[in-house]
Amino acid sequence: MTTRMKFLLAALALQFVVLGWMAGKREWIVRTGREVWLRTMPVDPQDLFRGEYVRLNYEISSLDDAKFGPALQAEVKRLRSRDDTEHYRQERQERVVYVTLRQRADGVAEVVAVDLAKPAAGQLFIKGRGRLSWWDDKNAFLSVQYGIDAYYVEQGQGRKLERRVPTGMPNGIQAPLEMKVALGGDGTAVLKDYRWCPLGLAVELFPPRTGNAKATPAQPRQIKVTFCNVSDRPLAVVLPSDLRTLRLVQQDNSRREVEYGQTAATTPPDWTPAATDLTVLAPGAKHSILLDPRQPRWFLTVADGARVPLGDKKHYHSARMVYEPPPAASPPSPAAAAVWQGRLASPAISSYEFQENE
Repeated sequence: MTTRMKFLLAALALQFVVLGWMAGKREWIVRTGREVWLRTMPVDPQDLFRGEYVRLNYEISSLDDAKFGPALQAEVKRLRSRDDTEHYRQERQERVVYVTLRQRADGVAEVVAVDLAKPAAGQLFIKGRGRLSWWDDKNAFLSVQYGIDAYYVEQGQGRKLERRVPTGMPNGIQAPLEMKVALGGDGTAVLKDYRWCPLGLAVELFPPRTGNAKATPAQPRQIKVTFCNVSDRPLAVVLPSDLRTLRLVQQDNSRREVEYGQTAATTPPDWTPAATDLTVLAPGAKHSILLDPRQPRWFLTVADGARVPLGDKKHYHSARMVYEPPPAASPPSPAAAAVWQGRLASPAISSYEFQENE
C-alpha cells in the first residue's frame, strides 16, 4: 500500500471518528441535558436538497445591549473607538457567546444576560455564535445563531408547521412554535420536540381593503387585533381600558425589532390588573379589539426622528403589535391564574397596507 493511499485512508477514518463523536455528543445531550422551551416562528419550510424541514428564528436570536455583560460591553466600546473603518468591519466577526437563561412558569426560557465568558456552574445557559452591530450611535445589538435553526419533519408536515397555527384554527391567526431544547454542560443545544404557544394573535385592517374601496372620514381604517385561544383550556388576556399591555414595535430592514418609537406607556412593574381588565377565552374562542392608528400613541418614529402614523406616504415602515401582560401576582387570584404569561408578537403590518389607491 502506497504512502498516499495510507494517508487517504487515515483521513477518511478520522472523518468517521469526528462524525461519530459529534453524533455521540448530541445523543448524550438529548438523554442527559437540561430541557427548556424556546419560543420561535418558522419560515421557509422546504429545501429540496436537504429534505423537508422548518426554518426557525428564535426570540432570543436578537439581543440588545441592555443584556450585554461586562466583557461584551467592553468589546463594543473598543470597536466603537476604532477609526479604521475597514479594520472596524473585520473585527465585527462572529464570536462565541453564552446566553444566560431563566425559565418562566410555562417552561419558556427568557434571556437574563449575554457575554463572552461561560456563566458560573449551575446556571442555565445556551452557547451560540454572535455578530455585533448597531443601528445608531448609542445602541448596539447582537445577532446570535445557536445551531438549532432547522427542525426536520416528516414529508408533508413542513407546510402545516409553516402555517404557524394548529389544525382547525381560524384563518389569519398565527401562534409561534415553542421548541424543546436539550442543553449540554457547555451550552450546546439540541432540538428535541415542539409544541404550539397556547395564544394566537392576528393583526389586520378594518374595514379590510377590497378592490378599489377607500377609507372615508366617516369610516377610517383601523387596526383590528384578534386574540385566539389555541389551547385546550381557558386562557385570559389582560386588556385594560388604556391598553397598556399592547404596543407597536418597529422593524428595521433586517427584520430585527427595534423599540425606538415606543407607542405605549411603560407598564409599572408593580401594576396589578383588576378583574375587569381580564378577558377569558374558552378553547378555540377569539376576541378582537379595534385601534385608531391616528392616535399619537400608535405613531412610530422614523429615521429622521419624525413621529408618523402607519400609512404615512413619505416613510416606509413595518411594525408588529406586541402583547405583554404584567408579571403574575403572587399568590395569584383565581381569575389571574388563567392569564397567559409571556411576550407575543403579531405578524408584521406595513405602511403600504394603509395607503389608499390613488
